[in-house]
Amino acid sequence: MKGHQGLAPREEGPSSLRLVCNVTVQHASRRLGGGGLAEADHGKPATASSESKSKVHEDDPLAFLDYNRTREIVWRAFGRLPGLRGIDLDIDNWHEEFTSNTITSRILQVVRGNHDMGLCGGHYRFVVYLDAEVTLVFSEPKALLRYCSEEVMQTLEDTAAGERCGICLDALESTTRSPPLNLPCRHAFHSQCIARWFFKGTACPLCRHDFSGLVALAATSSTAK
Repeated sequence: MKGHQGLAPREEGPSSLRLVCNVTVQHASRRLGGGGLAEADHGKPATASSESKSKVHEDDPLAFLDYNRTREIVWRAFGRLPGLRGIDLDIDNWHEEFTSNTITSRILQVVRGNHDMGLCGGHYRFVVYLDAEVTLVFSEPKALLRYCSEEVMQTLEDTAAGERCGICLDALESTTRSPPLNLPCRHAFHSQCIARWFFKGTACPLCRHDFSGLVALAATSSTAK
């Protein structure tokens, strides 16, 4: 990260934070029945790395004295990176702890150091250089369930009154469970129950009909939307 390195902030405004990020995208698949483990998909070459830049301006130089405001500025700049548009940047999707905390702490260290020396009346220019690796995971279980939900008849008439989920044995119409979902074999389950099941196996838990052959069709349906 480049900043003032303890020098007095500039008199001109506004303050700014510029991110320069080298983004590399690769592909993986979460296999049906694979236990939810992402495996590298060697059939798809990694997208070439590309450099993305974004800049956020702040009129208030004192914004960088507050941790939460500084972290919000970092996130705002990160969310504007062209190379990451359309990517879910939720903190839970990061394999490692996101460096926003590190960036925020480093900015605060510089600004508070200036503040202690009585130099916090000007404006700041920070430039952060970082590398980001994005893995786009195609989930076969989720694609199959989406296909069943959209392509297979899902009316209440398909399910006998009082019928129970074949996995948890609770009533399919239970208000505390997810809505019922019918498989092509006509067996119905709570969507949440069958979703967990397909991360471990490939067949209907009742009739053992194997749905691995539907994955390609489900993938085509997902791509077309």
